[in-house]
Amino acid sequence: MKALFTITSWCYFQVLFALPIDSTKFYFERGVEAQKEKRMLFAYQQFQKSLSFNTENKETILAQAFVAKEIHKPDQAQLLFEKAYKMDPSNLLVVEELSNLYFNFHKYNKAIELAQKCKDCSSSARIIGLCNYELEDYVTAEKYLKLSLNQSPTDLQVLYTLAKTYVSMEQYKNAMTYYSQIVKMQDVKPLWIYEQGILYYENSDYKNALTAFNNALAHGYEPGNDFNENLAFTLVYCNEYDKAENMIMDLWKKNPGKKDIVKDLIAALYDKKQYDRALFYCERLMEIDPKDSKTLFQAGLCFQKKGQKEKGDNLCDKAIELDPSLQSLRTKREISAL
Repeated sequence: MKALFTITSWCYFQVLFALPIDSTKFYFERGVEAQKEKRMLFAYQQFQKSLSFNTENKETILAQAFVAKEIHKPDQAQLLFEKAYKMDPSNLLVVEELSNLYFNFHKYNKAIELAQKCKDCSSSARIIGLCNYELEDYVTAEKYLKLSLNQSPTDLQVLYTLAKTYVSMEQYKNAMTYYSQIVKMQDVKPLWIYEQGILYYENSDYKNALTAFNNALAHGYEPGNDFNENLAFTLVYCNEYDKAENMIMDLWKKNPGKKDIVKDLIAALYDKKQYDRALFYCERLMEIDPKDSKTLFQAGLCFQKKGQKEKGDNLCDKAIELDPSLQSLRTKREISAL
């Protein structure tokens, strides 16, 4: 009887100790099969069950990490890849995945540190370049973003970030080179096309700025007041005065206290030698505030340009009486007009 009890106990403990190993394998294999069949959520659940029997199984940890990434569980994926990295820091596949996750979570220094350990990885230069842009190290960003483009010339995010890098470095010609490539690509964002237009505008290339703004609208950009204001002033410099003035008046109606937009319109029309149009808006502002010294001064300059020098001088003198600081501006305007 004692011998029978001993044999039974031995068998029980053999089954007991074999159970975790068999269960780990069983659920892992079920997870692999589900993964092959693209049943990712079920695969994730099976790998999780497998790990409940053996929390240190590297193969299962990695499998669940990749599935977590696939089903958009980035927090869980990061934890699993971090665990895999601690178990085997030499696994470059893990290093690359973790560096990408760190970038997505804005942990830029950590992402760079790992990417530098994996210089032969396909995304190493990309991650280092993107992270350095976010850290405002534009020289380093430029170097690695260019390296990344050598590997993948159509990487839209890298192209865009390199363009923004050149904008930050005030190398606008280089920036425009990359914006010109970006806007031709299928997945370009309307905002990026708008930014190209702003870049053209800031460099006084109004014709191309207008083309870019219209292209942004064609790609679905939702225009707000800032967009409409930029478009309107671009139209001024493209000689489409009626349309531009109507847009600016609409913006002014929305915010009557924003008189600066009308003053900017007067200045733009003055630059375009549209003195009668500029005077029309000077009169509108003077009706609201007869002591508006800047507008009075602008009106004086317009009359000077129209050949009515005495009238223009008198208005400028009155403006200077109201605001003596305008004297220096008057001198500059007279010098620039010679």
